[in-house]
Amino acid sequence: RTAAGILSQGRFQVENTQDQYVKNYLFQANFQGQNVDVIFTSVKGHVFELAFPENKKSWTMVDPSTLFSCEVINTVPPANRDLVNNLKRLSRKSHYLMLWLDNDREGENISEEVEEICKQEKPNLIVHRARFSALSPHDVWQAFNHPSQINRADSLAVKLRQETDLRTGSAFTRFQTLHL
Repeated sequence: RTAAGILSQGRFQVENTQDQYVKNYLFQANFQGQNVDVIFTSVKGHVFELAFPENKKSWTMVDPSTLFSCEVINTVPPANRDLVNNLKRLSRKSHYLMLWLDNDREGENISEEVEEICKQEKPNLIVHRARFSALSPHDVWQAFNHPSQINRADSLAVKLRQETDLRTGSAFTRFQTLHL
């Protein structure tokens, strides 16, 4: 809301979504010397959840050691379905996607998640990454008019940590529960 207020000079419309915590902010702004229509929306942290496939979910029928080498899948938890539907709907009518997530590894990974959802809906979407360190007018305008790209290496580091946490945590918990 703050960034939308800065870029719109306080003149934005608010659109409710199916997710009670997510709003869309619609306005016009000057992007690199051109007036453009902008829609700001949000996510609530990670959109996807890493999980094992159904055939690996049984604690009694699956050897915990197999969890280190089996497939893992990204799923959308029920709490994020309305959020994903909002992203898909907005993607259909967009040409550009600018990702305004935190400027850290988690932000890079969430940016990739949002990009994946939006590009599933519109593959030719042009994706940019806004980088800012404060919600001051100067920083917001600088980030808006000088976008960069997603840092794929940082995102990959998060994916590796998530997968390692899932595999080791699940295998260890199951092993302890079943044997102790």
